[in-house]
Order: sequence, then structure tokens, then C-alpha cells
Amino acid sequence: MSNIVNCSVDKLASGAYRARKMYKGQSITYVGEVGESIADVKRKFNQLFEDTIRNGTVSSHWKVAKWLDYWLETYKKPLDFEKEQLRNKTKGGRVSASSYSRMNQTYKSQIKETREGKLLLRKQLQAVKPDDIQRLINELEEKGLSDSTVKKAQNFLTAAFNEAMKNGYMLSNPALYVKRNGLIHASNGENQKVNILTADEVSVFVEEALRVDEKGNAIYPYGAGVVLQLAIGCRSGELRALDWEHVTEDIINIQHSVSWVKNFDESDSSGKRTKPYISTTKSNSSRRKIPYKKGSIIDKCLDILRKRCEGIENTYNLVMPTSKGWYLTPNNYNNQIKKIVSNISANSLSSHSLRHTFISLLVNDENRDLATIASLVGHGDIRVTLHYANHTDMEKKKETLNVISGLMSQ
Repeated sequence: MSNIVNCSVDKLASGAYRARKMYKGQSITYVGEVGESIADVKRKFNQLFEDTIRNGTVSSHWKVAKWLDYWLETYKKPLDFEKEQLRNKTKGGRVSASSYSRMNQTYKSQIKETREGKLLLRKQLQAVKPDDIQRLINELEEKGLSDSTVKKAQNFLTAAFNEAMKNGYMLSNPALYVKRNGLIHASNGENQKVNILTADEVSVFVEEALRVDEKGNAIYPYGAGVVLQLAIGCRSGELRALDWEHVTEDIINIQHSVSWVKNFDESDSSGKRTKPYISTTKSNSSRRKIPYKKGSIIDKCLDILRKRCEGIENTYNLVMPTSKGWYLTPNNYNNQIKKIVSNISANSLSSHSLRHTFISLLVNDENRDLATIASLVGHGDIRVTLHYANHTDMEKKKETLNVISGLMSQ
């Protein structure tokens, strides 16, 4: 090791000493433990300086934020976003573009933008304790986030710290000792509440969505697609990725989903920050077949959408393409729903409201078959399906069920 580098040392309110030095515009900082001598702090700072600047290697003295950024870039970022095989994990643990985008979203929303997450990011890698992560998990659960969302944050940290441990930067993985309540859904119903349509609103909504002008042209370009989602209860991404090859005269085969991910392709000169990414559905249970009858509302919507596609250069053979034959973005689709709703109600609805409406009306029937409902909507856990029983009161349950059931049997 080289001679001890010059650095400034000050004492924090906690009693610990802090060593700092600027190097080429970058601040290098090491905070010692309480009771650690100035000499030891300088010695450890010197090692940190050597590792991060002169040798350019990772150091156990890195802040958590720096390691997580490094880990995402080095171990997870896909090398080629265009290759189909990157939909699955490849050597080195790299993930698909869609998964990488979701990991970044988890990092931003559940860690960077939370109180305990910000405190965790400031800690040195080697100083992280299970209690630091437990407080973060507790904060996420107190906010009413579902267990699946909280689990993603824990899994994110577990994977990142596991890699740090493999490389010798941490002695153990603190995220392994964290406990979650394991709730399928948030305890705070108000935070997670999604508006759904009442019986009367369903009738008016469908009529408005399929309305045509005096020449017989659809008022809403994607109106039939909106009603189709309400009629089969699929996810927005599944509908926007659906192509005619997966639609027969009596079956809609849900196999894929589209999501919009950050455009990491440096060779792309289009300037677009995001791009569509087609992947298989989120789970095996989500890959499903939905039957329908000739003359039903589903059949009617498909017929309208099929005729609309006749005048579009539909490169990807999509059921609901844009006017240029491209994949519809979530924002554009939700804006279409808002326009329809604005003419019939003051409520705020999104694409997920349509799915919630579909599931709720089926679950709240006294003769419900949860296994069949879960299969129709792609739930792998019946408890998730059963949760929707809390969305409406008994009167609305019966009214809404009768209306939608009538629509689907037309």
C-alpha cells in the first residue's frame, strides 16, 4: 500500500470521525465507527481511496447507493435488448429488458423515494445491518403496499448484497434475516382502492364506448378494445399485445404482454426514451384461454376491431394497434378510457378499473367458483381473487353481476 494520503478529518455529532478528500471533482468519504481512532480512520480512508480511485475497484467502504448502481449496471443490465433469448436469465444473472426496467422501478420507488431507503443508501456497504432493512420493509408495509411489492424490494436487496458477499465486500447478507407480514394485499384499503363501475354505469359505459357517428364511424378508436377488456377481465398489457394469430372463432389465447421499457440501445438514433418490449405473461397461470360465443359482446368487439384493422398497415397483426400499426402505450389507452368516462361519470377510471370490475362481479356472486374465476383472470393464488369480494356492497354485487352476465351472453 502506498503512503497515507492527505485528507481532512472532522468529528461528527455522533462522536465518530469522518475523513474526506476531493479527487477530480469526486468526493471520497469514510465515516468511522464511534470510538475508532483518527489513525484508524485515516488508514481505512487510505484503503478506500486506493480502491475506488487509483485501482478503480469496488470497496467494502462504498456507500450502499454506489454499490446498487454498480451492481445493476455490471451484473443485471442486458447486453443486447433485441435478442429474444434475453427474455430468460443468461450467464452472469443478467435479465431481460422488461425485468431490468422493473428492477429499476423497484429501486426508485421502494428504496430511493422512501425515508428508510434513503437512510440505507447513505450507509457504508460493510456497515449495513438487518435492522436497517427491516425498518425499510416495515415502512413499505405501513404504507399499505401489497406483499408482492414489498417482496420485490427485499429480493432486490437480497440479490445485490448476495453479490457483494460473494465478492468479499460484506461478511453476510443482512437482507436474508428480514421478515415480512406476508399479507396478500394491503391492510389499508383506502390506499389501494380502485374505482369500479356500478351496474348502471356498466350499461352506459359500454353504450358510450361503442357509440358511432351519423356515418357509422366509431367515436372512440379503441372503444371496442376497452369493452373487450371489461368483458374478459384481462390486463391492459395483455390486451395491447394480443394479435390475431391468438384469436380463433371461439377462443382468445392470452400468451403475451407488452410493457414499455427504457431505451438502453445506444445505437438507436430515434431519440425515443422508451420502447415496447414483448414478453410472455407475468406467470404460468397468466397464460390462459378465454372462450366466447358467437354473437356475444366479446364477438361483437372482435368484429369491430377486425374491421378497424382493415384500413391499417398492421405490421404486427395486432388486435388493437395504433393508427400506424404500432403497439398502443399505456398512457394512450388510459386516456381513451378517461374520455369515455368523462362523458358519463365524474369518477376516475383506469384500465385496471375494468379488470377489477370484471373480477368483482364474478367473485361476489353467491354461486361463485373461485378456481374457475382465478383461471379466467390468470391468478395463481385464489386468495388474490377472493380479495375482490371486498370491493362492493351486496346490492352492487348482484346488480353488476346481472348486467355483465347479460352482456357476455348476448
